[in-house]
Amino acid sequence: MYHVLIMMSLLVPFLAALLMPRRQQITRAQLTWAGITLAGIGWLALIQLTQNSAPRVAWGGLAEWCAALALAWATICLQPEPGRWLVHAGIASSLTIAAAGIMGLVQGRWGYAFGNINYLVNSCGPLIVGGLIYAAMGPNKKNRYHLALLAGGLAILIAFAVFRHRRGVTLALIAAATLLALRPLLLRYPRWAVVGGLSCAALGTAAILPRILGAYVIASSPDVRWSMYRGVLGLCTEAFPWGFGSYGALHLADCPHEWARALTQTGGWFFHPHNEFLDAFVNGGVPGLLLFIAAIALIGRHVIRITDPALQAAAMAIAIMAFVHMMTSVVYGSIGGRILFHQYAAIILLMPGRSATRPLLLPVRTMVWPLVIYAAWWSAQSSAPGLLHNNASPGANYRAAVLATNPNLFNSQLLTLYLNLDTDGFLVIGEHKIPPEDYIPRLRHVAGPVGAIHSLETRAVITNLKRLHVGMTQGVDGAEQALAQARAMAAPILTGNLTRFPHSRSMHAQVRDLLLLDSAMADTLPKHIINRIRLYDGDSSLDAPNLDFRPTDIEGLAKLHAGINWHIVNGTDWDTISPAMEHLVKRAGDVSDVASLALQALIHAENRPSFRWMDQYMPMIGRALKPVHVILALRSVNSPQRARAIWPFLEILFADYLDPSTPNGGSQSSDCFWMRIMLYRIKGMSKWPDTAPNPDA
Repeated sequence: MYHVLIMMSLLVPFLAALLMPRRQQITRAQLTWAGITLAGIGWLALIQLTQNSAPRVAWGGLAEWCAALALAWATICLQPEPGRWLVHAGIASSLTIAAAGIMGLVQGRWGYAFGNINYLVNSCGPLIVGGLIYAAMGPNKKNRYHLALLAGGLAILIAFAVFRHRRGVTLALIAAATLLALRPLLLRYPRWAVVGGLSCAALGTAAILPRILGAYVIASSPDVRWSMYRGVLGLCTEAFPWGFGSYGALHLADCPHEWARALTQTGGWFFHPHNEFLDAFVNGGVPGLLLFIAAIALIGRHVIRITDPALQAAAMAIAIMAFVHMMTSVVYGSIGGRILFHQYAAIILLMPGRSATRPLLLPVRTMVWPLVIYAAWWSAQSSAPGLLHNNASPGANYRAAVLATNPNLFNSQLLTLYLNLDTDGFLVIGEHKIPPEDYIPRLRHVAGPVGAIHSLETRAVITNLKRLHVGMTQGVDGAEQALAQARAMAAPILTGNLTRFPHSRSMHAQVRDLLLLDSAMADTLPKHIINRIRLYDGDSSLDAPNLDFRPTDIEGLAKLHAGINWHIVNGTDWDTISPAMEHLVKRAGDVSDVASLALQALIHAENRPSFRWMDQYMPMIGRALKPVHVILALRSVNSPQRARAIWPFLEILFADYLDPSTPNGGSQSSDCFWMRIMLYRIKGMSKWPDTAPNPDA
């Protein structure tokens, strides 16, 4: 519901623009910051106007920036008292996080209305800490009610950090405490503070670069953020020097760089790299990154020049906590987080400092209007059907509007849910069935190059080829010529998607089924892809593939993956397969198809000593596995001996599904439900005597 949030956020700027007095004072810092941010918006618009590949959702990103800046500028023009604003915002955040804690304990919904627990704690945390500092140091420090509410909010925030393992909150709180402890020295020696800050940044960068630029090319890190940073660094080289425009990280699915390709294999990629500086670089290139750094530096400079000690301490805490979240979180990539980040900037710039003031002239004051008009226009027109058939129902139109304005929704499962796709990939709207070749181009225009679109695109061209092949066999006029044209159109699409996702056994299986029906299609695909399809299929007519090589590149690992699969299908001894599988899991264990292959080995190898190496990769395998893969794999466990062999591993891998207080354990989705049923089945079977009958017999 991004369009609804944007429209709601516009109410305040409209009222502010109407109520502002004609003559008002504005500081040079406020005007400069607004100018830099506006220049960044203009630069993104210019990039998107000059790039035909900019998806429709990118213009939604511009609308979010406009809404955030409009609201921040209205706050600056209304000039609320910063101290009171901080205290009241902190109390509101404390109550919100308290409500989230209650909802989490009672219903297991820890994200509350924020949808994601990180959005919640990262949004509320800086306001709670900043409000508490000002309430404790400001002129109203004897107000016990304010102090109690804010201290309670901080206690709940710390509880979230400890018990829900929110590392970003912990790091932000430590950074705030350290900065406040060093504040007297920073103010006494400001130049040395700048030198020290730059030195710390350089040392920190030097410390993390070896991990980001590590020896492993494939994104097999237990901490997915390192994989994200490595993948997006590869994308930055493709975007250099101008960038892709808003939501530029969506282009990662088409990036040929090895790191970026590795990240797309995991299937968990979406629209933001969890680092605002990388996001600015991908979106706006070098100019966008420089403008973003200039805006942040301006806010930091103003924090040092704030004259009120209580406000300065609060501003320091807010700024450093927001900076930590900028470096490690996605929160400011969402519309709510983006608006809140601009509010941080506005309220800090309203704090009195050593900056020249000047009258707020009419053209400057009315800057809010064009921002509001564009964001309102985008919100309104996004509510119209931008994707679906003209005969779509209001409900279908609404789902299309949600899809068109929320890049979070672009994965295959949610696309199927929102678009009502049938098993053949047709879009069903009432009595109408729209073929994939009609709606896929429009969907690509909306979403851009995301992995889910490639998956649907593959299914679309295969469906089209099968339909034309059936028509040709039935003697339909013109079907043979249409099939030849469809083959020529499908070849680059299938080749490209099988190259993007070389570990996807399901995608290779779809193409295999097509080749069994239409053998002429094989002549249009590269030989190495045809060979990989046959290996995944376990074609016994092939020579046994070599498992002694140890590749590090994606194509080599996909070849090893396919070879291991061939040996499993053809009954090779598990001890022979183990060394090659260890290398594959070590390098690509966070890819869901590789993880499911590891689970298959875990089940059928029956706890052999040669597979003890798998213990150290359990956390990575558990994160990569999808419920559907687990359910299918566990169906083959049909004896107490096998259940006892694998249950200790399953208990570690899927502990969250067995705990009702976790999101997966408390979820009522069909996948999670059947996952829990299957796990309890294995648990019960592991306690049966060896002479117990087969439960599936």
